[in-house]
Amino acid sequence: MTRTAKKTVRTISYQAPIADWLELFKRIAPAASRDETRSHLCGIHFNGFEIVATDGHRLHLCDGLLQPPSGDARPFTLPIWVVDAIQALVKIRIGRGEIISVEYDGDHITVTMGDTSIITRRVEANEHFVFPPYEQIIPHREDYFASATFQLKELRLVTNKARKEFGTDAKLALGISQTLAITAQKTEEGQEPVCFLVSSSAKFTDEKPPPDVGLQLDYFKDAIRGCGKGGDVTIHFGREDLTPLVVEGSQFKAVIMPMRLR
Repeated sequence: MTRTAKKTVRTISYQAPIADWLELFKRIAPAASRDETRSHLCGIHFNGFEIVATDGHRLHLCDGLLQPPSGDARPFTLPIWVVDAIQALVKIRIGRGEIISVEYDGDHITVTMGDTSIITRRVEANEHFVFPPYEQIIPHREDYFASATFQLKELRLVTNKARKEFGTDAKLALGISQTLAITAQKTEEGQEPVCFLVSSSAKFTDEKPPPDVGLQLDYFKDAIRGCGKGGDVTIHFGREDLTPLVVEGSQFKAVIMPMRLR
């Protein structure tokens, strides 16, 4: 009689305090898709140290924000509805000092928080719809035309002002010289644009500054929010006006696809 060896399935596990998970979700979740026709993007992708979300228009990546996982470092995507459920649950448990664990056994994902567990299947993928190779989306440093460093609190103040005055559907034009000129205006209405200036330490690889970049205001605001609570933010500009913009902060990177200004 021939015996078939039972396949051993190794589980990958992430464990961290509630506060660390909330910080991660605050930085990453805004970039996750909620379009059910693109279900392979409707979640947060775990790949070892790197945790990523993208909706096809922007990408957010955190590197090393959580402790290294134990077990097999196999990638998986946690559905966005589970992320929403975790955030709703922790609001009533934030003071308990609990640890949240997220475990993936190759088929199911189990989220455990105290006496509460959520069990779900991973975001399904097939040969046509898989989480994209995000490493190929992020420009390399040699592709940057200019890089400029700012104080996070200044950028946050400016984006909050622009959002308050123009609303969530406004677009921005970013132009960089020795200051960052952020021009905000409505995309459809004839309201006069307003320009905000933010001081910077800019470094160029050429004599002239890069072309202005058009962005969705909320995408830029979410990227600034993802950079954390303080310190500096570096913005990397490409050589063309439709080259992705990279916003880089503490243990965080955002890539935003630009929009045409005219």
